[in-house]
This record gives sequence, structure tokens and C-alpha cells, in this order.
Amino acid sequence: GKKELFQNTNRPEIDFIISELQQLKAKESSATVGLITPHTNQQKLAMEMISKIPDRDYYFDTTKLKIMTFDTCQGE
Repeated sequence: GKKELFQNTNRPEIDFIISELQQLKAKESSATVGLITPHTNQQKLAMEMISKIPDRDYYFDTTKLKIMTFDTCQGE
């Protein structure tokens, strides 16, 4: 029932993803992480929100976090 400011975005989903990333860091997991979404706006919002959190460097460097759309993930 929530309306998003931008079409094809889902902020609660990104909040959940961030909490999962935080759990991976807390467990000192060696997993790599790829997020795949069908919507470019969701990809942009995820990148923006994750880039604002203090542990962003850990996620991008240690987990090799990649945030992609279906069409950009081919070959990864």
C-alpha cells in the first residue's frame, strides 16, 4: 500500500538488502554479493542508499558487491 517517490522502486526491499549485508559483515562472511533487479530505478536507488552507509567500502571491496539489472548482468 505504500507509494514510492520514483516509479519501479521498492525502498523496503533495499532496507532488507542492507540488513542482510550488515549480517554478512557481522558474520565475517567471505561471500560475494550480486544484486539483480529488473528495474533501472531500483538499481539506482540501491546504489544510492548503499553508498550512503558507513560500511559501504566493506561491501564494495570485500564482498565485491555489484548492483545490476537483468540486461547488465549477463556474463558476470
